[in-house]
Amino acid sequence: MPINISEEDLVKPICPIYPLGRTWQGGLIDFVKSYIRFVRVVNNWNPNVIILNCDLPELFGALNFKHIHRIIVVEHAQQPFATRVNLGKIVRKILCKRGSEFVAVSKHLEIWNVPRKPEAVLLNAIEFQKQNLNESYSSGPVVLKNIFFVGRLATIPKRPEIMLDISAQIKNKVIMIGDGEAKKRLQERIIRESLNVEMLGYVKSPWEFMNQGDVLVVPSLFEGDGMVIIEAISHDLPLLLSDIPDFRRFNFPEHNYCAAPEDFLKRIIDFRSKVNDLRVPELSRNEILQTRTAESVGDSWVSYLSSGK
Repeated sequence: MPINISEEDLVKPICPIYPLGRTWQGGLIDFVKSYIRFVRVVNNWNPNVIILNCDLPELFGALNFKHIHRIIVVEHAQQPFATRVNLGKIVRKILCKRGSEFVAVSKHLEIWNVPRKPEAVLLNAIEFQKQNLNESYSSGPVVLKNIFFVGRLATIPKRPEIMLDISAQIKNKVIMIGDGEAKKRLQERIIRESLNVEMLGYVKSPWEFMNQGDVLVVPSLFEGDGMVIIEAISHDLPLLLSDIPDFRRFNFPEHNYCAAPEDFLKRIIDFRSKVNDLRVPELSRNEILQTRTAESVGDSWVSYLSSGK
């Protein structure tokens, strides 16, 4: 049940879908209407298991008082309810009292405000292309062309403003893909400083916009599973990312990590004539990607659901 209205995902589910039609940031009335639809669907469908992903679904699940045999909460981030901490504590307390199970999408994640470890780690799957979008890349030195950002436009945790700092110091175009609450503020700065930045908004397949000479920058302050990085390496893209524990777990080469915001610019300049050197080695890529197939992740979910924990 997708709660918010959104574009169709690139991967289309082959199961019944019950969209609740809430407008993002639509206000209290819109929230109440979508919650009533949620309760109606749950009552009519009468599921044995309900799986809650992210803050708003957790709130809906906590407010739904119909008896559900199993409630599974999936932890996707280090700091859920980041802007509504007190509400999050109440929601988690209600879910705990209802005997909810808590699982995580990565081994490095703990369950926020719940005094126990995840009952399972169930990775996110990614869609593998039949043909690599970038297989025509040269194996030799390649000069920097565009600098990309892919993700939610939110200062915490994504730090998209770092991309504008980079643009202010370099002639290459910065292309930002994504939407979010910081969009208007970023646009105002781009206009005010006449920056060479293009904002594409939300797109289904951002990787189709990237070509030889492009590099992906991921300046997050903290992350959950790091799906943008995992999808990027599946397309063998050059990338730079924050030097944070959430990303260090990937064990990429040292030159892929940037400890401070200004290090992104320095690394871009250092590698501007050899962008291909920022691609992740094949062995590291394969070790990560082999656990992300739909079959592998699907089997782990089937095993967990069958366990009856």
